[in-house]
Amino acid sequence: MSGVKILGIDPGLAGGLALLCPHDGIILEPMFIDDEGKLDVVKLALWIGGHASEIRVCYLEKVNGAPIGGRQKGSFGAFNFGMGFGILRGILAACGVRTVLVRPQEWQKVMHKGLDPKQDSKLRSYEAFEKIFPDIDAYKTDRSKKPHEGMVEALLIAEFGRRSLE
Repeated sequence: MSGVKILGIDPGLAGGLALLCPHDGIILEPMFIDDEGKLDVVKLALWIGGHASEIRVCYLEKVNGAPIGGRQKGSFGAFNFGMGFGILRGILAACGVRTVLVRPQEWQKVMHKGLDPKQDSKLRSYEAFEKIFPDIDAYKTDRSKKPHEGMVEALLIAEFGRRSLE
């Protein structure tokens, strides 16, 4: 597996991108958002396009019709969330990046193994992240008080993908 780069994406405005680079370490980015609070399609396409030739595969979390956790409610929010997911898929396809859709339950079953199943899935993700990647900084800014949820889950998705390829 040496030299293989794996991209993990947690879609949505609060999501993130994680690129596992065996020789260069880990690259984490919060989802690219413009000044209006919408997905910055240009920055996202440039970032993915800039790495596309190095990426063997992208593991993209397969989302349902509405985001989990109630962050966006109603049909308008669900539509926008789905539109962002479709934009991600389109950018990945246009850049020639092979993409595997992975359900949250699928990657969480592997990455949350041994953690308290009664605990909230986001808390289990933080716990798994700290256990697997104790030296990785997933804070959005220096002033952040906790790791960025989207970057944490994107890295867990990428690690799930790496393990799946073994």
